[in-house]
Formats: sequence, C-alpha cells, structure tokens
Amino acid sequence: MKKAQISGLPLVLIFALIAGALILFWGISTIINLNEQAEYTQFADQILDLQTDIEIFSRYGEGATKKITITLPSKVSYLCFYDKTTQYNCLLNNQPCPEELSNYLQDAGVESKNIYIYPPEFKISYFQIDNLYPKNGNPECITNKEEATLQNTEDKITISYEI
Repeated sequence: MKKAQISGLPLVLIFALIAGALILFWGISTIINLNEQAEYTQFADQILDLQTDIEIFSRYGEGATKKITITLPSKVSYLCFYDKTTQYNCLLNNQPCPEELSNYLQDAGVESKNIYIYPPEFKISYFQIDNLYPKNGNPECITNKEEATLQNTEDKITISYEI
C-alpha cells in the first residue's frame, strides 16, 4: 500500500463507524416508535370495546347491571368518567381523589368529553361515549385493572366502582 492510502484508512473507518451508529440509532428509534404506536392502537381498541359494551348494554331493560373490568395498557393508571352538568366531586375507587389527579381533571373538565385517562400518556387522553354517566362521584375514577358496575337506569347508563 502507498503512504497516502494508509493515512486515509482511519478516516474511512471513522466514517463507517459513524454511519453504522446512525443506522443503529435509526433502527432503535423506529422500533420504539412502533411499540408506542402498538400500545396506542391497543388502547384505542379497548376504548372502542368499552363503547360497544355500553351500546349493547343500553338495550337491556331498566335496572339491569353488569360488571366489567377496566383493562387498559399499563401506562394508564386511572380511567375517569365525567359529567359536566353536575357538581365536581372527584372520587377514585369511592375514595377522594389524590390532589394531582383532581387538579388534572379540573383543568381537563372544560372539554366536552366524558371519559379521561390519567396520566395523559397518549396523543388523545379523553373520549366521548354517549349516555354514560358517573354514579357516585363526578368525576368517578377507577383504577386500571379494577371492576366497575354498569347500571341501566330510565334515561342513562351509570358506571361506578364497586367493591
């Protein structure tokens, strides 16, 4: 090899290492992004399942009750049901809400939606399911992976945390 070729070799190796690192970084960031998209899709699917359950349940007779389990991705701690027409009285599993959750819900309460998630980890952290109202508190929050009770009343469906 000639002297000029030997002195240029380290530059080529450095360039190859930088290019390899960039490709590796791009691959890892793409995988992380795909994983986040999969979690969001799973979350949206579970909200749609809840909406479908409530639509089917609304066809049941007055006084009917049904237990459902709130199952959302692990990023979500609480699912809160809100009614903007009644007085604010935040309950989490039939206990007063922690201050952090209550502050978030009071700020988010100006929206026209009736379901909120906490913490707001996803692009969309609130939804609307018609004819669904909290029974005991407003908002009524239920811890992820806990059971809730749907009850069909004369003009609406209520949801509450039941022990």
